[in-house]
Amino acid sequence: MVGEIYTGMALANTIETSETPVHAYVYGISASFGTILTAVAHRRFAHKRATFMIHSLASGAYGMIQDLVENVEQKVKLQDMLEEIYLENTKITKKKLKEIREKKQDWYFTGEEALELGLIDELIESKRKVK
Repeated sequence: MVGEIYTGMALANTIETSETPVHAYVYGISASFGTILTAVAHRRFAHKRATFMIHSLASGAYGMIQDLVENVEQKVKLQDMLEEIYLENTKITKKKLKEIREKKQDWYFTGEEALELGLIDELIESKRKVK
């Protein structure tokens, strides 16, 4: 799951308001907007070796100075919306989100860490047992 911000927000809003339960299963990676979609699902599962990645909003802009100012203002609003979703649906702290924003880094973590952070509800266990 990865995504573009406006399309992603439409999906996230649809999931949040859905009367039909939406479940997220992460076996490989949930990155960028994919973590938002995971966060808003009604039930969230991941394998312990799944990978998650959160980063601040990426942007590009061109045009006259006023176009750039308006673009930055809108991107800040969008970043605030994304952080609100994490704060409402996980145990990820405002301090951690601020750190990600300021350091401009990608933050990677495992399914086990996602469980601790409240991004998922349950780990998917392997069914195969070696004798």
